[in-house]
Amino acid sequence: MRCQLYVFDNQQVAVEGITSYLSKKTGFKIAGQATNLKDSLAIISRTKSSEEPIIAITELSFKKSGGGDNIEGTSLLRAMRLSGKNILPIVFTIMDAACYAHIAMHEEFGARGFVSKNAPLSTLLNAIEIVSAGGLFIQNELKEGITEFNAFLSTLTKTEKKVLQCLQSGASNKDAAQTLGLSQRTIENHLSNIYTKAAVADKNQLFNLLGISAQGEDTRII
Repeated sequence: MRCQLYVFDNQQVAVEGITSYLSKKTGFKIAGQATNLKDSLAIISRTKSSEEPIIAITELSFKKSGGGDNIEGTSLLRAMRLSGKNILPIVFTIMDAACYAHIAMHEEFGARGFVSKNAPLSTLLNAIEIVSAGGLFIQNELKEGITEFNAFLSTLTKTEKKVLQCLQSGASNKDAAQTLGLSQRTIENHLSNIYTKAAVADKNQLFNLLGISAQGEDTRII
């Protein structure tokens, strides 16, 4: 198996550690590395088309110390998917809740693998082997949670999904009512049903479950 590797992470120590491990264990060529989104996107834009796959190991969160949670790495995933080049992303992240795996591996973003940074590095190596051979990889310990999360999403009605999409874009209940042509009371009833299905008590808990870290963030999950 031959392939090149990119390593993108907001922490320099993580980039160096991942690079060192993979170089020693695989002998793969580290073709690019970056510790911020701007430099990562620049590497993607300079990538030449090739039949040989390039595996991109990338963090999902690019927050800096003291910053709020974010999943800005989705913009990098989208850039790789739209590049038309043979770049296969594997998310290697501290944000390993099921909702984030669902987002990263959604067709809009196109991650081919998802591994928690709590896993042994050998798990990442296994992911590289499977993804470079054309497969998909989700860490075994995360599969049950992802299955449960997807099952929750499947219980939502079309209208409930529209309500969630409005709220995710930053709309208030009143705004959602106006957008969907419903009464505010109807929106509240839909929310109550969603809370019950999600086994949460309020909108904040729902947003945490769905991986909505900031209203208006451009990461649609449904």
